[in-house]
Amino acid sequence: MRHPLYPGLILLYFGFAFMWGIVWILIPVIIFVILTILTAIREEEEVMKERFGKEYEEHMRRVPWRFRFIPTVF
Repeated sequence: MRHPLYPGLILLYFGFAFMWGIVWILIPVIIFVILTILTAIREEEEVMKERFGKEYEEHMRRVPWRFRFIPTVF
């Protein structure tokens, strides 16, 4: 996992929605989580490029985006 905070944030919001029995709140929660994660990832990618330079850019070319976010086991 790219950062353990992301799944924790998702589980926290879903947990609150189910705990309070307010299922409709999942709609803004899903939107908020997606926007938050995409914004954070964009910033992280820039920091990684600055820190590791061409090495990280090569990694980005070799590894699809979804696997940089949630790596596979196999």
